[in-house]
Amino acid sequence: MVVDDPESEHDDLHQWTLDEWDTALFRRFFAVPPKVPAPPLVRLCITGEDLRAACAHRCAAGDARAAFIESVKRALGRHSLAFGASRRRDSWNPESAALPPFLSHLLLTCMVANDLADELRWTGNFRERLCHVLGTHSQPQLERLRPLWEDLAAWSVRQNLAGIGCRQLRLPRIPGSGYHSIIGYSVRLAVPSRRDQSSLAALFRRNDLEGREPTLNSVLHVVSANVGKFSSDFGDVFNDFVTALKSQPLSALFHTTFWTAVREICLSGVHRPDRGPTAVRIRLELEDDDGQFWLALTSDTAIQLDGVKTVAVPHGRESPFQFILTDRDGNGLVSTMFSSSRIDPTVRELANIRSAIAEGLLLFEEGDDYVFVLSSALPASGQLRCLVSDQLKEPLMKAVASLGVRPEVTRSMYAGWSEWRGLTVEGLRRLSFSRFPALACIRSLRVTIPPPEIKLRGGIRVGSSFVALSEALPLAEVPGAERVILDLGGGEWEDLERLAESEGAWCFAPTLVPARLIGSRRIVALAESVPIAERRIDFIESAFTTDYKEPLDPRRWLVESIGIDTVPFSDGPICTAPLEEKAGPERESNHLTGSINQPSISAAPSQTSLIRLMNLLCARSAAQRGISEGELIPIMTGELGVKVSEIWAILRAWVEAGMLEALTDARWRARTYFGRTPQLVVHRRFGQYEAVLTGLVPPFLLERFDKLSIATGIIPVEQTSVSPFVPALPRCRSHHLRRLSEIARELNLAPVVRVRPLEDFLGPVLSSAELHSSTVHDSWPVYRRWDWKRRVFSENPPEPTRSGISIEWCRRDDGPDRYKLYQDGSLLWWTRSRTWAVLSAFTLACVPVFSRQPGSAIESQGDSLYLPLPAARVVSWIGPVTAGPVKVADGQGAYRYTFPDERSRELVVTGFWPDIVETTGKRSAVIGERLAAILRTGGSPLVPLPVHLRRALRELCGGHALGESRLVPALALPQLYAVIRSLEKGAP
Repeated sequence: MVVDDPESEHDDLHQWTLDEWDTALFRRFFAVPPKVPAPPLVRLCITGEDLRAACAHRCAAGDARAAFIESVKRALGRHSLAFGASRRRDSWNPESAALPPFLSHLLLTCMVANDLADELRWTGNFRERLCHVLGTHSQPQLERLRPLWEDLAAWSVRQNLAGIGCRQLRLPRIPGSGYHSIIGYSVRLAVPSRRDQSSLAALFRRNDLEGREPTLNSVLHVVSANVGKFSSDFGDVFNDFVTALKSQPLSALFHTTFWTAVREICLSGVHRPDRGPTAVRIRLELEDDDGQFWLALTSDTAIQLDGVKTVAVPHGRESPFQFILTDRDGNGLVSTMFSSSRIDPTVRELANIRSAIAEGLLLFEEGDDYVFVLSSALPASGQLRCLVSDQLKEPLMKAVASLGVRPEVTRSMYAGWSEWRGLTVEGLRRLSFSRFPALACIRSLRVTIPPPEIKLRGGIRVGSSFVALSEALPLAEVPGAERVILDLGGGEWEDLERLAESEGAWCFAPTLVPARLIGSRRIVALAESVPIAERRIDFIESAFTTDYKEPLDPRRWLVESIGIDTVPFSDGPICTAPLEEKAGPERESNHLTGSINQPSISAAPSQTSLIRLMNLLCARSAAQRGISEGELIPIMTGELGVKVSEIWAILRAWVEAGMLEALTDARWRARTYFGRTPQLVVHRRFGQYEAVLTGLVPPFLLERFDKLSIATGIIPVEQTSVSPFVPALPRCRSHHLRRLSEIARELNLAPVVRVRPLEDFLGPVLSSAELHSSTVHDSWPVYRRWDWKRRVFSENPPEPTRSGISIEWCRRDDGPDRYKLYQDGSLLWWTRSRTWAVLSAFTLACVPVFSRQPGSAIESQGDSLYLPLPAARVVSWIGPVTAGPVKVADGQGAYRYTFPDERSRELVVTGFWPDIVETTGKRSAVIGERLAAILRTGGSPLVPLPVHLRRALRELCGGHALGESRLVPALALPQLYAVIRSLEKGAP
């Protein structure tokens, strides 16, 4: 492209060649920095001032205009403008990057179309005006200019897509024949004239349409009522817009000449005075975190105004809005905006925010930096958040209810306001607010034609980049697009696929290899083969950080504790304690001493498939504050290839291992998972310090941990897990704590901590269940009931009671789920902890929760039959194998914990169930003798022992009474069933 040399070879402007003017005009109107997104060029209003700026000479605008015309006349000689331009076209290769040599010819026609010079005011005829400017008697063959305009537009699109640094020229629609079919491009690109612009500005000023996004109905009403005040050309453009309004999408209408002119005048006016120190962008941001709206006024520049100052955002972010507005005392200004306090009237943005508050509805659109931003008009698409005053709450609820929409509405921290979630732009655009007078005057609800934008939704954002993971690529949201393509570099383009359930959302093809995305890419949206929007997107291979986002308000989140009910996360039990290296060797508690003769335990199958899932969760935890359970479940099931019914035990194992924290919102029926920051925790084993790398460990950190362990002479320990779906915890051993601390520093981890003794988290379940007393009756509806036969919660359980004990799972939208424990039909208490509800019910019903297994392990079968979380987490850290779900001999599922030795196992079992262990053992021995006698029954053929009978006997008798018997006498079956019935009734 001929734009490399920034300086002309002629100092005298009147000596410039046409090629020099081509270069200067290209720089003025088309050129942008390479690979920088820029809006398309839809207007070419060429004036003397534009020509002066293009040539960069110290001269008057009239001189620049005269020099430009002289250059064109010299190049034409005695030929017409159309002929001269066509002849230069013949020597040009449209596929090359060379500048079109007829650019000046075309731009001259735009100048002639709306030039208000005194010499041209006598006529509005285009040919006459062109002849007068060029000093000729005629200008024939103007039809040759139409294909040249189309060549120029096509060339600009190719250069733009190639990333060379060229704005796309978007030509207006003109008829194929008749009036404006020849010179329509020049006329409509140059519309409106300066006179029309002045008339528009005056009308908009009188009708209070300046300074904000123009609303469609208001503009149509004002212009149509005053169309006689405009030129006939502008009238034609307006009529074309009205016609297109009936068939074209908003994305195409936005790029029409009429709407481009209207929007520019409304937002900035004809004149743009310098506002000096107040020329700053300010916006009101909303962050929807922890179930509450958090508002902040931010700016892109540090400012000092009357009673206002700016403070740099504490944590860096990619958004240009790096400052928070506060008062002189450092308090946020949001409360001031909602009060009657005075604000600086010279800052237009603050005045607009105050105006929206006065109207009673604040509409926030979803931004790209995980915040919602106050919008002065309905955006093109996407999710919305709203703050609604109590005066508008009822009419807005009626309006959205007419669409069948039920938004989530909660009280706001600002008195007299409520928070609304669950609304979309698409839904509000279907509403006719004229039916609701209280809403019809709200400016932000009026229909506009917003700029077509490509908004990226979802994905995992790290800074300004996205992680290139096929299962977590963002969606491209762009309404009105007929095709969306991705630039892969080297001239290669990839089509995105339209989502079936949405017209405006596009996804990356499943066959696209993520590695091809790494780097900076461009997404281009097209309508009718014309680009309507584009944006740049950067991809990185992974998220190399463990700075996971934590809850903003820990007291509003509940966590499972060592007691019956949940407690605030801030008060939750901590399973580690500071490490005191100078105190010498730590005492070796019963649970911390392993046996050299530890039985071998088979490792889980290869966990290579977990690397991608771990990478995904690490990146997402670093990018967003928590992952909702509704979002996490499909991620886990999709990556692991398991059923939803199987995922709960897997998730529990991830939480017990300390990779995730499962928190329940204290205000709503919602559970969210937060990634735990990696940390080394140590305990004594085999006479050494064994360190476990707990937390959500990204693959890159795991690789560094393995290499550093070997490099520092630390003994690596085989990583094993009972389940292929639960990551094994990385481990190593050393005689010296100093080396472990060195590894922690090298990995940029927090200081090493020690595991607290198991005894700190043990206590009789029976005593806790009998002493608990939350017996307040309420009207919460029952969601499920416990089924003792299948050991799950069910809608209609065949066995809802055992030994008089039953559980009801109650659910409501405005609070965490409740589990109510009944004895003989009377409510004992309720809890928000599912685990404690089930454990207590089994203990009160004298039903064993766990069975002892070989290899110092215990197993449970059923839903939520786990050790309390603090104890389970310690067991996962000190045990040789990560706990989790397993398949047992009969093909049923179980949950297994493995201890360092039998002493540790007995410590836990007797710690939680001291009152029933001895009784259960004696009862098992007695029942074992009875069963042995039954099995010796003769005189009948042997038949297979039914699976459900074997399982019931194992649960009630400790699992050893039947030994390895698979076949039993047929006559023994009725007696065995009788034993089961008597045991379930509590008989000895």
